[in-house]
Amino acid sequence: MPELPEVRTVVKFLNTLKGNHIRKIESYLPKMFSSELVDKVTNEKINEVTALGKYIIFHLDNYNLISHLRMEGK
Repeated sequence: MPELPEVRTVVKFLNTLKGNHIRKIESYLPKMFSSELVDKVTNEKINEVTALGKYIIFHLDNYNLISHLRMEGK
């Protein structure tokens, strides 16, 4: 699991994307994102990125995306 300082560091970096639009979503895991999700968030503007505990929240114009770093201490 990621620790809070790592999450805060990632959020700080991701906030440099504020004002940009999502143009494309790529994943190495084909079933990670449904085509419906990709269609909905493509061209959405990133207004802010915040953290809630160990979750990362992308605040878009019409949606909020919630992400987790999914790191494991193995």
